[in-house]
Amino acid sequence: MVDSELAISDRNSKSDLLKYLQFKTVDVQNTQYVLGVNGEAINFDTRHINNISVQISLTELPQIAIPALTLLKLRKMDSTNIIIPLDHALGVLNGTLLFTIHFTEPSRGNTTFTIQNDFAVAPIFVLKDSDLVS
Repeated sequence: MVDSELAISDRNSKSDLLKYLQFKTVDVQNTQYVLGVNGEAINFDTRHINNISVQISLTELPQIAIPALTLLKLRKMDSTNIIIPLDHALGVLNGTLLFTIHFTEPSRGNTTFTIQNDFAVAPIFVLKDSDLVS
């Protein structure tokens, strides 16, 4: 019999774990995964925002079509389920969120900005008021 142990620190991230474990999967091993955006901290009235549309794209899985999400004054959170390979759900799931702010004032044009997120760590991205561009 052989017994062994890894000498690692107490603070290991998911990506650190993948240095020591190897997952081998086949294409049919998929899982449902929830992606979302929480805009509870956004003051729609003060900023004169009608809605915020959000398009998510995944860096390692560009072929996955993710429906657009919409944040409104009375519904400040939106989410969707997608099907992804299991190994991506267990590891790093980097993505880009493209935000488009639609204002209540017709003369004011839309504003867009992007934010990066690891959806394996934070599947529901929390949008802060300070994230919005003026």
